[in-house]
Amino acid sequence: MLVSAIEWYIGHRMDIINQSLGVKKDLTGLREICDEATNRGIIIVSSHDENRGLLWPGHYPSVFASASVENGSPDQLYYNKDGEINFKACGLSRHLEGPMQKFNLQGHSFAAAYVTSFIAQLMEMHQEKGYEEVCKLLLKKAS
Repeated sequence: MLVSAIEWYIGHRMDIINQSLGVKKDLTGLREICDEATNRGIIIVSSHDENRGLLWPGHYPSVFASASVENGSPDQLYYNKDGEINFKACGLSRHLEGPMQKFNLQGHSFAAAYVTSFIAQLMEMHQEKGYEEVCKLLLKKAS
């Protein structure tokens, strides 16, 4: 199912794929389709939860693995060049007023959404840039 979803994104020429998910095993064909998406200039961001073993597809070199950072700010992006998790970002969603706040979740999926939003902003500001250039800009933005 996940492989089919990425095939759909490729077929519809998406620029970014945000996957607020991870799976516990290396699924047949998943690495190949992620590599194909990257080769076509599509950036894939996936949450990466080491504690629960939800590592794929963020485990692949062609995918930007993301995880939440404690006490992170929504406007800050952190890069980890030496670890399996490429980027860390705020894992908290926006504040909700009233009783809905108790249903406001947090974690690695929100971090993936923040990383994806940073990429989308860079792509919008630098529309003439290609995949490689956007990746370089993302690394410059991260602290």
